[in-house]
Amino acid sequence: MEDNQQDSMRPPLPQTFKDREELINYVRDFGVSQGYVMTIRKSRKDISVVLGCDRGGGRRSRNKSEAPKRKRKESSRLINCPFEVIGRKEVDAWELHIRNGEHNHEPLKDMSEHRFSRRFNEEEARQVKEMIEAGIKPRQVLETLKQSNPQLQTTPRHLYNLKAKIREGNFSEGSFKSWRPNVSAAGASSDKINEIKVSNFIGGKFVESQGIIFDVVVNPATQEVVSQVPSTTYEEFKAAVMSAKEAFPSWKNTPVFSRQRMMMKLQELIHRDKEKLALIISTEQGKTIKNAHADILHWLEVVEHACEITAVQWGEFVANASNAIDTYSIREPLGVCAGICNSNFSAMVPLWMFLVAITCGNTFVLKPSEKNPGASMKLAELTIEAGLPDGVLNIVHGGNDILNYVCEDDDVKAISYVGSYMDGMDIYAKATARGKRVEANTGSKNQAVVMPDACVDATLDALVASGLVAAGDPCMSLSSVIFVGHATPWEEELVKRAKTLKVSGGTDAGADVGPVLSKEVKDEICRFVQRAVESGARAILDGRNIMVPGYEDGNFVGPTILSGVTTSMECCKEDIFGPVLLCTQVNSLEDAVAIINQQKFGNGASIFTTSGITARKFQNAVEIGLIGINVPVPFQLTESFAGKAGIQFYTKVKIVAQQWREPTSKGILSSKNLTSNQAVPATVPSSSDIDISSDETSDSKSSQGEMTYQEGPVNIPSTENDPCCSATSMPLASTSELSSPNKTTPLASTSELSSPNRTTPLASTSELSSPNRTTLLTELLSESRAPDNSLYLPFTVT
Repeated sequence: MEDNQQDSMRPPLPQTFKDREELINYVRDFGVSQGYVMTIRKSRKDISVVLGCDRGGGRRSRNKSEAPKRKRKESSRLINCPFEVIGRKEVDAWELHIRNGEHNHEPLKDMSEHRFSRRFNEEEARQVKEMIEAGIKPRQVLETLKQSNPQLQTTPRHLYNLKAKIREGNFSEGSFKSWRPNVSAAGASSDKINEIKVSNFIGGKFVESQGIIFDVVVNPATQEVVSQVPSTTYEEFKAAVMSAKEAFPSWKNTPVFSRQRMMMKLQELIHRDKEKLALIISTEQGKTIKNAHADILHWLEVVEHACEITAVQWGEFVANASNAIDTYSIREPLGVCAGICNSNFSAMVPLWMFLVAITCGNTFVLKPSEKNPGASMKLAELTIEAGLPDGVLNIVHGGNDILNYVCEDDDVKAISYVGSYMDGMDIYAKATARGKRVEANTGSKNQAVVMPDACVDATLDALVASGLVAAGDPCMSLSSVIFVGHATPWEEELVKRAKTLKVSGGTDAGADVGPVLSKEVKDEICRFVQRAVESGARAILDGRNIMVPGYEDGNFVGPTILSGVTTSMECCKEDIFGPVLLCTQVNSLEDAVAIINQQKFGNGASIFTTSGITARKFQNAVEIGLIGINVPVPFQLTESFAGKAGIQFYTKVKIVAQQWREPTSKGILSSKNLTSNQAVPATVPSSSDIDISSDETSDSKSSQGEMTYQEGPVNIPSTENDPCCSATSMPLASTSELSSPNKTTPLASTSELSSPNRTTPLASTSELSSPNRTTLLTELLSESRAPDNSLYLPFTVT
C-alpha cells in the first residue's frame, strides 16, 4: 500500500479515558474521520478491550475448524486488517495503546460501503419495535424512519432481521449493536478537523472566542488542517486579565507548599500523557517523535525545578542591624503577568514562563504561538486536573493585536517574551514606557569551535545531532562550526554522516529530520542558502530539493552543509530555522574567538578539544554567557529565566525593619498607667534634675523614665496603633518655661512653644496634673510631626 494512503489512516492518539465506553467511542469516531471502521475483537469486562479495523467483509466463523480453507486474493475484502489497538484498565482510568498501526487496504471513500452504516441506532430500534408490535409493515417502517433521517442506509433485509429478533424475544440491550458510522470518510477528515476551533481558556473554563479572524494550523508534513486559531477580541482579553486579577489575592496567600504540591501533581500528569503531548508537537510543528520526547523531558525539568522553589525563594535576615532593630527581606509576587511565546518550542517556552510565575504566587495570561497552540491548551487541561484554582492561568490567542493589548494594559505588571528581534524591541519599548517589567529573549546564534586535537567520532556525532537533527530551534541547536586548521577532512565526514539521516514525517518511526514549520519558513531557508552560494560559499550537501515519498506536499528541507562561509554573509547574521550547518575555516583559536565575539545574537559557544589549557583559554576569552566544553549547546536550567533569574523577575523584594521594646515600668509611657479614656499626669522635674552635661548621663537617666534635654530632631515611633498610647492626654511645657519657678500656664501648641516672645507663668505640679488643663498626646504628636516622620521637640520621652 502506498505511503500516502497509510498517512491518511492515522492511528488514534494514545491517551487515558475515564471509562471503557468513552475509550471505545473515541477510537470508533477517530477511525471514521480517517477512513476506516473499528470494531471490538476481544473484550474482558473491566480489564481490557481489543479493537481492530473491520474492512467490511463477510461474517467470520468463530469455529476455526469449520472455517473454509481457501486462498484469498491479496486485495480481498475478507482478509483481516492487522490494524489493532488495545485499551487496558489501570488504577482509576483506561489507557489506550497502539498494538499495530499498519493497514493493508485503502481508506473508505464513503461509509455507506461498510455494513456497519446500515445498522439501526438505539432510538430507531425502539421505534421499529413499537411499529412492528403495532402491525405496521416493514417497508412503511423504513419510510417513516427515513422521514426523520434521510441519510438512513438501512435496507429491508436488516429490518427483517431485527423484526425476527423482536418476535423471538432476543432483542435486548446486551445483544443489540447500535453504533454506526454516519459520516462519509471522504470528507470526514477535513470536515471534522475544520470544526476544531481552539478556544480561549479564561477563569478555568474553555470559552469559544467571538473573533471573526482565524489562523489555520496545518500539519507541515501533509498540509492537512489541524485546527483553527481565533484572533481574540479586546473584550475577551480584558476578561482574561480581570479573571487573573481577581484570582491574585487568594492565590498570593495560598501557602507555598500547597502551590508546590500542585506542581508535583502536574509533573505526574505530564509524564502520564507524554505520548499524546509528543504527538501533538509532532503534528503541529513537524518535529520528530524523538525530538518531541526530548522537549517533554525539558518540560519535566522545569516542573521539577518549580517543585523546589521553596528552597530558592528564601529572603534574608539581619539581626540587630541597628540599635535593637532587625532587618529582613521577603520576596512577594507582582500580580498579573503575561507571556508571549514563539513557535519553536510550543510547550517548553510557555512552561518556562507561566510555571515559574504562578509558583511564585502570580497569576498569568499566556498567548501561545498562533501556529501551534495545541500543546499549551493540553497543558491547560492538565493544570485543571492538578487542582490549579480558576483564574490563575488564562490563555488567549491572536497576533499583533494581542501584543498591543498586553503592552498597554495597566493591570499587567510584567511581560515575558521569546521571539524575533524586531518584535522584542517593540514590546520592550512599549511596555517599559508604561513602567512594566519586561524580559525579551530575542535572536539566537550558537557556534562551535573544533580544534585539530578534538575526538573525531564524539565531535562529529555532536555536530550532526545538534546542527542537523535538532535544527529548527536556533536557541538549542548549532548554527555554525568553526574549524581551526584544515576543515576539509571534517567536512567530508560530516557529509557522510548527514547522508545517513532519514528525512520523513515527524510521526514516522525512525525519522531523524522532520519538516520545517511552514512553506514560508522553507522558502526563507532556501533563499539564505542561495544567497550564500552566490556570495562564494559551497553547498557540499544540498537538501533544498529533497522529495519525501508519501509526503510530496510537505515542507521538507534535507540536511544542508555550506562550506567556506564568511561572517559578511547574511546566513551568518540571521537565524535559520532549518537543518543548515555553516562551516568556516580559520588559522588559530584567536581568530575563532574573534568571530564568536562579533556575533550580534550570540547565545552559546562551544569548543571541542582534548586540551584543558585550550579549553580554559577559550572560556576566558569568549564574551558569551553560555560556554560548552565538548558539549554542543549548554543549557543550565537553574540559572536561566526558568530558574533563579525567573524567580527574581517574577517577584519583588520587600525590606522590613522592625524594632520591639519592652514597656517601661515607670514614666509617662508605662503600660500600667495608660488606659483608653484616662489622662496621665506628667511629673515635671525641677531644673536641678535636668542634666545636659553628657550623653551618657542622659542615657542613664532616660532609662529611669525621666525627661532629658536633647538638641535637634528626635525620632519617636508612631503611636497611632500602639495600645499603650491610645486616647491618653498629658500636660507639657517647653524646657525654658520649666526652668522658671514662678511661671504657670496650661499646655501650648508646638508653634506657640517655639515662639521667643511668648511668656506665661509656670503651673504648679497639681495644676499640671489636672485633667481640665490637658490636651491629647496624640494631637500633640500629630501637630509636631515633620514630613520625614520625626518630631522636633526640645525633649524626648523614654
